[in-house]
Amino acid sequence: MKAPRPSATDIRLGWFSIPDRPDVYRDAPLRVQSVIMDGLVVGRDAECAALGHLLAVSPAGPVPVVLVSGEAGAGKTTLVEHVLATLDTPVLRGRAVAWACPAYEVVASALRPAVRDTSRPLPAVLAQIMPELGARPPEPSPAALAAAVCSVLAAAAGDHALTLFLDDLQWADEASLDFLAALADAARGLPVVLVGCYRSDELPRGHRLRAVRALLRRNNRLTEITLGPLGDDDVTHMLTGLWGVAPQPALAAVVASRADGLPFAVEELALALRDDGRLDYRDGAVALAGAGAAPVPEGIREAVLLRASRLTAGERALLETAAVAGIEFDVDIVLAAGDAAAWPDGFTASGLLTEARDGRAAFRHPLTQEAAYADIPWSRRRGLHRALASTLAGHEAAPALIAVHLLAARDFGPARRPLLAAADEHFAVHAYRDAARALRTALEHWPAGERDDSRLAVIDRLARCAEMCSEYADAVTLLRELADGHERRGDDLALAGSCRRLALAHELRGQWESALTAREAAAVAFSAAGIPAEAAIDRLAMAAHLRAAASFSAALTTLDAASADARACGRTDLRLRIEGLRGNVLARQGQHRDGIAAVRAALDQALAESLPDAAAELQQRLADSLEHSGDYQAATAAYAAAYQYCDAHGADAIGQLCRACASFVLFARGEWDRTASVCEDVLASAAAPHARAAGDGLLGLVHAMRGAARLGRPHLLEANLTATRIELTAMELLSSWGLCVLDDAAGAATDAADRARQILARLARTQERHYSVPILQWTATFFSEQGLTAGTSACAAALMQIAEATAQPEAIAALAHARGETLLADRPEAAAHELSSAAEMFSRLDLPLQTAQAQRRAAAATIRLGEGARARELLHAAHVTADQLGARHLRDSCTTALRQLGDTPRRRVSARRVTAGLTSRELDVMELVSQGNTSRQAGHTLFISPRTVEMHVNSSMQKLQCRTRAEAVRRLTELGALPGPDMAGKELG
Repeated sequence: MKAPRPSATDIRLGWFSIPDRPDVYRDAPLRVQSVIMDGLVVGRDAECAALGHLLAVSPAGPVPVVLVSGEAGAGKTTLVEHVLATLDTPVLRGRAVAWACPAYEVVASALRPAVRDTSRPLPAVLAQIMPELGARPPEPSPAALAAAVCSVLAAAAGDHALTLFLDDLQWADEASLDFLAALADAARGLPVVLVGCYRSDELPRGHRLRAVRALLRRNNRLTEITLGPLGDDDVTHMLTGLWGVAPQPALAAVVASRADGLPFAVEELALALRDDGRLDYRDGAVALAGAGAAPVPEGIREAVLLRASRLTAGERALLETAAVAGIEFDVDIVLAAGDAAAWPDGFTASGLLTEARDGRAAFRHPLTQEAAYADIPWSRRRGLHRALASTLAGHEAAPALIAVHLLAARDFGPARRPLLAAADEHFAVHAYRDAARALRTALEHWPAGERDDSRLAVIDRLARCAEMCSEYADAVTLLRELADGHERRGDDLALAGSCRRLALAHELRGQWESALTAREAAAVAFSAAGIPAEAAIDRLAMAAHLRAAASFSAALTTLDAASADARACGRTDLRLRIEGLRGNVLARQGQHRDGIAAVRAALDQALAESLPDAAAELQQRLADSLEHSGDYQAATAAYAAAYQYCDAHGADAIGQLCRACASFVLFARGEWDRTASVCEDVLASAAAPHARAAGDGLLGLVHAMRGAARLGRPHLLEANLTATRIELTAMELLSSWGLCVLDDAAGAATDAADRARQILARLARTQERHYSVPILQWTATFFSEQGLTAGTSACAAALMQIAEATAQPEAIAALAHARGETLLADRPEAAAHELSSAAEMFSRLDLPLQTAQAQRRAAAATIRLGEGARARELLHAAHVTADQLGARHLRDSCTTALRQLGDTPRRRVSARRVTAGLTSRELDVMELVSQGNTSRQAGHTLFISPRTVEMHVNSSMQKLQCRTRAEAVRRLTELGALPGPDMAGKELG
């Protein structure tokens, strides 16, 4: 029978940590080693070999974390320590203790020896896990902390491979467990291997180690070794080593059945039988004394009680106090709580406890402590917890440890203060999950109706923990309760703040209807509190989202309310931002002239009054408005100016958005290489979700049009997922289009048709009138070629609505194209006229992809009319454009049609550019450099960051084997790769 498991309350008991004495564990392990025979831990040959191989190979490989798991008593620690001893490599050890340890203590206790031994300056961020090093960092940075820890580990490793061994991870604080994933990433390539042990039977659903373990697996950072129960032969082998002679088969079988294959249970039973004189040695074997009359203990608990029975009454009482104190304990604390005068001489002779050392002692094994604890009567157990809490408070122990004992004593009221103090300590080092656990415990035991203000403060702090851990479902629940509490109290300002936080939590979960409701509630509360500026900010945020979601009418209504708030507070910057957004919405609705004029007026005033933040936003609004008017050339220049302004005034987020938005204009104008470069640079810059969605979507669309499904699909799926979550309608539609193009190219016509219908359905739920135009043109052709006339008609109807509302030339051309598709089957002459007109209009608008698509379909109509020469002319023109763009599927369709007409595509004659081994993008950059542009100026022209420009310049210099920019430009000019005068001797910026 296994040792009884403690209750849920018992499992939360806190064990003393040794923050200042990690060497206690390092130099004198507190557990008796299981029997080692023939150089291996009994029954663990394969596991020892596997762990030894992992620790002996180069740690620069892809798996820097090894987790060893098994039931309590399976011998995990013994196995790891044995393998480490055979390797004779540097080891840093840390061991977790249950519930009441300081945050990050398992890692900090392992690092302290290395920190003490180093003379090098230590990164300041290490104070987050070791407060003795100085002031804690004000903001959390897991990556910076992991890098700092790795610098200590690398220094400690020196010329050897180092093992960081973290034991008992089932008890580790959640901050330490979360940190393991960041540490594994940072340690890759270093001579460091992380080894952890945990009890598999103490990992309930929801335990943080489960999530961390899954993350390590996904990132290919984890190897797992599981220790199962020993077989009967292994038990016999182990008993032989413990007793010196082989047991009789019957005795071995009884012990094996009692021990359930756990090495520690075998050891405990064997020693209990030996020490109690229940063994009979004769004839080279061992049996139970008295012909088997002496019973074998039922399990670990009975074996522990058998040993304890030899103690005096005073020693047993002290043993109970120690069991309540935890696995490890301070001797003076236990003596004081147990009202004992001195630590008895020879108290540890029973084998239950280790010898006291430096004022500390411990149980021989956690299972020993659990067995001793389980045998304490419930009422006495509560009294001992209460006594320990009082003693610890007198010694100014950690609040968490005091709280644990008060909770176990069921003194819930007194436990509140240390629980909240423990939460504050965890919060201070950004251990938000651990702080949340303490706060939840305090709330669980909060008396109904008692001090509602204080309770709301705890809920507020708990909600903040959930927000910091990105647990937004919990945050929503808590913030709703917090808002209700503030509303009951009539505190408008506090209500406004909680509603704003609630809105953000809903937004991050993609719950936009609830988010907008919460934003409006925040605005109302801010107005009631007499702070109209904050109300305007919330309503402006609402309107901006409604604009992105293509709900233009709702956006204008919201802006009316925001405008009143801005006037009430006299904030010019807010008023101008509102007017600029109003103008942008009007432009998106099709009122281009009025909308652009409104944005320009707001921008001019912001610049005149030196309001850089507002001006940066308005620059982007102007470019977007020009884009929606169909003036792509002006929009390109406006986006470049906006990006340059943002870069000069530190408005990085808006600058990234400008570049991302410009990528669609570049795509429409046929500058696909430039589009891809801009998108890649945006994605490399860790931009905000809107910019990232645009970067992924347009990059994926370029790849899709070029037939690169493997490259394009991941970007399109990511863009679609992000855009759907944040309700960025434009990218929802564009990414869906790209996926539809890929399905069509792969011959999956049914999937493509389903996706095209979904696009039409999504479009019908919005007021989007710009990005949908090229999509509807392409989709009309797709439906027509598949014989799905209803779909073609639906595209034409949608384009009719857009053209009537906006009078935008691109929409009118697309409508002509869609009309041609609807006429193609029955009236080819009318279809040819409409499609040819569409091609001419698209050509005048300088939209090459749409021009080529219309030309190809106009050719299909003229073929039906028997006008082969005209069809060939149109197909050749479309083929040239498709070839220039790299639009493979379109180009192949033109090729097929030409061959059916007995013709072949004409070879495109173009001057071959001398590359000198450089990429097209590198040549573009070097050409701008040759004209005297700085990296910043070149970046503005190409819509890439100065850092990316520098990367291309350095790559070019390396390929050309030149040491300076001037030398590289001179070399490229000599080779004919760059035009212009010789730049020799001129140092370039």
